[in-house]
Amino acid sequence: MLFCSQSASAIGGVENWLDQLCSGLDPRRWRPIVALVRGSKAHDPDRFKAAHPALETVEIDGRGLPQESRIRAVMRCVRRIDPSIFIPLVVADAHEAAARLRSLSGRSRYLLTLHGNTAPQLLDAREMIPYVDFAVGPGALTCRLLKRLGMPTDRLQYIPNGARGRLLNRNPRIDGAPLRLGYVGRLTAVDKRVRDLVPFVRALSAAGDPFNVTIAGDGPERATLTEALSGHPVTFLGAQTSDQLYREVYPNLDVLLLFSESEAFGIALVEAMRHGVVPVSSAFVGCAAEALVEHGATGLLFPVADPLMAATCVHRLAKDPHLLERLAMAGQQRVEGQYAWSNCVEAWDQALRQTLSLPARTVPTMPPRTCRDNGGRLDRLGIPLGVVDAFRRARRRLFGVSTAMHGGEEWPWTPLRRDSGDLEAMRRLREDMDRSPGAANA
Repeated sequence: MLFCSQSASAIGGVENWLDQLCSGLDPRRWRPIVALVRGSKAHDPDRFKAAHPALETVEIDGRGLPQESRIRAVMRCVRRIDPSIFIPLVVADAHEAAARLRSLSGRSRYLLTLHGNTAPQLLDAREMIPYVDFAVGPGALTCRLLKRLGMPTDRLQYIPNGARGRLLNRNPRIDGAPLRLGYVGRLTAVDKRVRDLVPFVRALSAAGDPFNVTIAGDGPERATLTEALSGHPVTFLGAQTSDQLYREVYPNLDVLLLFSESEAFGIALVEAMRHGVVPVSSAFVGCAAEALVEHGATGLLFPVADPLMAATCVHRLAKDPHLLERLAMAGQQRVEGQYAWSNCVEAWDQALRQTLSLPARTVPTMPPRTCRDNGGRLDRLGIPLGVVDAFRRARRRLFGVSTAMHGGEEWPWTPLRRDSGDLEAMRRLREDMDRSPGAANA
């Protein structure tokens, strides 16, 4: 089985999930290989491999290449490895490559798994579904959406992400001590809304409640947050490994903060709740369908983009230690069993076997595709794409990576251009389906 992963972020929820899944699968049945994409700036397979040394990896070099050549590079890798199952992760060009290969009667089965419910990701999935042999959704809403977008029910499985059991018990909070708040995740604005930390922290400081905030994660917003929160009781740890989170972060928290606009699942929530850490979370798209965090039962919820209400929730916990303890115990009970890591691995083993046991889907012929990046002069001259791709790779071998291809040196997580009307319609659909009743696979 061949995964294809970004390498811009070496440590994170999806990256830790991939590492643990590959190590947990029976080596007598499965040989997981991870193809790591390389770019000129952000994507660095060497850094990724250093953080996950147990993974067997190969590299796909996309430096200086436009979208069409990156897609062809992925296709060459899949053909060379010839896996039974190909599983692209958060790499848009890898999904396009998988669909093309299936359209060309490629032997590798295409397994689609979505680690996000953003509108661009869902629009991408809608285009890919006719070529997908099997799909796995880590969240209840994700499965509902994949079915609504056309994925056959018998080729769709709900597998919630798992979390290890705690390594250490949580250190109890001392009476009168500051409330220990934590944020665990990527420091990005678009999906994680980490800039909401700024008005949130300022509101808590103005209220006068003693608190401190530990931020475990890294990303493009770190410098902005560091400057804006200077002078407040905030500590930046940078990206943390799973062991660091389990030994040094979760045992020393009372509350986990989440400001996301949407989540396919939210691994940090389960990890924190296993340690008795109470989630104070946005009511993100996907929250209602999963029913992991229920307001007043297993945590506290606030509306997306309302950091002042998040501060009000934390103020309530600071003033009512009995509520904090009740939610902590209920949260621990909620995540026992269903969200155990062993269950996740076993379910993935079943999904992989089912992917191979079902007949390969009859897929349509893929129509000519228009790549969405800028390309270059050769593309605009109308020269056959295969000739252009071969020329670019030969030029790179002889002269190194070209710096003239603006935007062509990286691997986007979703195609860069989307119709605004399509995006808004998909946002409305996922919000409506999050609120609608029904099981994930119904």
